[in-house]
Amino acid sequence: MRYIYITIMTLVILGLTIIFNTLPRSTYSEIEKRELSRPPVLTADSLFSGQYAAAVSSWYSDTEPFRDVFMQISMELHSLWRVSSGENAVTFHAGDEALTPSPEFGVQSLDTLVIEEEELDDDALLDIANTLPDSVLANQNARVSNAGILICGEVPTVRTLMIYGGGSKSGKAFALVANRYRDSLSASVNVYSMAIPTAIEYYCPDRIKGHRGRQKATHDNIASLLAPGVRQVNAVEAIGNHTAENVYLRTDHHWSAMGAYYAAKEFARVAGVPFGDISQYERHVIHGFVGTMYGYTSDVTVKDSPEDFEYFTPTGVNYTTTMWQYVLNDEGVSIGLTKPRSATFFRKFGNGSSQAYMTYMGGDMNLVRVQTSTKNGRRVVIIKDSFGNALPGFLFYSFEEIHVIDFRYFTPNMKQYVADNGITDVLIALNMFNAGSSTPSSRIARLLSQRGTMAPVMPREEIAAPADTVAPRDTIAAPVDTVSTSNSQPKPVIPHPNQSPDTITPTELPTTTI
Repeated sequence: MRYIYITIMTLVILGLTIIFNTLPRSTYSEIEKRELSRPPVLTADSLFSGQYAAAVSSWYSDTEPFRDVFMQISMELHSLWRVSSGENAVTFHAGDEALTPSPEFGVQSLDTLVIEEEELDDDALLDIANTLPDSVLANQNARVSNAGILICGEVPTVRTLMIYGGGSKSGKAFALVANRYRDSLSASVNVYSMAIPTAIEYYCPDRIKGHRGRQKATHDNIASLLAPGVRQVNAVEAIGNHTAENVYLRTDHHWSAMGAYYAAKEFARVAGVPFGDISQYERHVIHGFVGTMYGYTSDVTVKDSPEDFEYFTPTGVNYTTTMWQYVLNDEGVSIGLTKPRSATFFRKFGNGSSQAYMTYMGGDMNLVRVQTSTKNGRRVVIIKDSFGNALPGFLFYSFEEIHVIDFRYFTPNMKQYVADNGITDVLIALNMFNAGSSTPSSRIARLLSQRGTMAPVMPREEIAAPADTVAPRDTIAAPVDTVSTSNSQPKPVIPHPNQSPDTITPTELPTTTI
């Protein structure tokens, strides 16, 4: 019997050795939505310092063959174990920060918590707060998964929620940077602030509400700090009036098209421009969508709760789209822009594609200019994170030109860009996690003083042809959050949920306020 056992184990080990050392290695994880490690470059310094061996080990473990298959099996086994053992994970994390229990709730109120503000990339999830007592989650049909993400409901309609840790003291930097734009740009340029709420503000289970921050409190604090010349767009109220509708995705950290529609409608009202009713759009549906929360939570119940991803294309207005691709170095830092090219605004993905949110402009990796047949002399710049990708498509009836700028990658000088393009309106639109943190605002402030340049602006064509066409599915080959046009273009680094990009902090902007 002993020899049979030894033989079986030897064959298993031999089989795994063959799999991990001879079969092609994985390069992209669909579950984690990221590029996997690349083989390290051997240099004399890295070899003798030991860094090369460590890098090889990291690459080897990160790129094993059939990585997603093994992860899927692990998730399934963990899910079965959780059900059979009655596990109810209830631990939230905030780095090394821990909350002191209070007699009333078992945890300290988040509204009184003071922590150092840190960058929350829009793809990054804030691991907030505390350890919730079992009684808080009792009978709530909710539990906490990896990265401090709340999973509510049951298959096939699970909803995932990012726990928010800000409150009534958050958002000061966001208000200050909007005020700085008002002071720095011509008086003829209108400046707007939009702090976009996330799903936790509306769909948090009742008995957990006392243990998370309120985004409305952050929104109200921002509003109280805005200079008189900055116009606030109240997306919290605009979306809050429609929460019975499908305004947020269940399996992704972004809002849905309808959430963006109601926010865009409120922006158009504040800006005093026309707005196209949803009846003027053609509805498209991508079935079987499972978004970013599956990779972040590694929870099989999210995968087993696919949803419909819908988007809307305008039918009563003509438009053309021009794009400049951001050029990144090997570290994923933007160093410039390619030459302009004609492009399509709405990309097409097939049913089951996890990249459906890249329908809008192909993701974050392009500076975009849309010219429309709405000839009213209004030209808007939208400075945004990835939540803002869904906004421009609802503004083609409202502006003559729409310029879409991702604050993480834009390298030209913003003041010069506004002047060169005859911009009349500037909207700063960030999701509440970014609006409540100081680093995104610091980087947006930097755009006003940085010295980068770009290729000459293309002439403004007369818009008479039909709207730009939707790209066929086989033209979409880049992984999530990337759009590549040449083999020489480095792919952007997809941050870990808790990874913070570099920080540039102007002295006028606070770095430690929540």
